Formats: sequence, structure tokens, C-alpha cells
Amino acid sequence: MSEVELVLLRGPLDLVREEARKHLDVTGLICPYPALEVSKVLPQVNEGEVVEVVTDSEVSATKSLPVILDRLGFSYVVFKREGLWYVRAVKRG
Repeated sequence: MSEVELVLLRGPLDLVREEARKHLDVTGLICPYPALEVSKVLPQVNEGEVVEVVTDSEVSATKSLPVILDRLGFSYVVFKREGLWYVRAVKRG
């Protein structure tokens, strides 16, 4: 794995290495579209399931997506790798 820059930690650090069961690539989308796409997928995630969102938008990764994740009861980490932002989240029980 290439070098990872940890940006936000609101969940277990192990999420950085966890294999996600659901992937959502929203690169190339500008606000508010990444948040809208993520909002459609998150209600379908089961408790304990890991979901990964990839974006090239710092604002989406560090501002809008964390608000949605907090509201829906997810633990998450946000990290940057090779110019992309990764939001990896798990639904809390």
C-alpha cells in the first residue's frame, strides 16, 4: 500500500486497512453531487459492513460526507493517498 495521510479519525484506525464490501467512486463530481450519491447508498449498508468512497474533492471528503456519516451513525476515517481522498466507514450497531 502506498503512503497514506490520515486526515480525519472518527472510528477505529483499522478501517484504513479493512476491505470494503461496497465501493463508491465519486471522482470528477463536484458538490453537492458526491454527497447526494453517498446519501443514496448509505441507507443500504448493514451494521458492521464497511463502505469506501473515493473522491477527488477535499470539501466532500472532509466536510459534507462526514456530516452525513455522523447523522446516519457511521464510524469512519478519511485519508488521502496518491492525490485522492478515501472515506472508509462502518455502520455502528
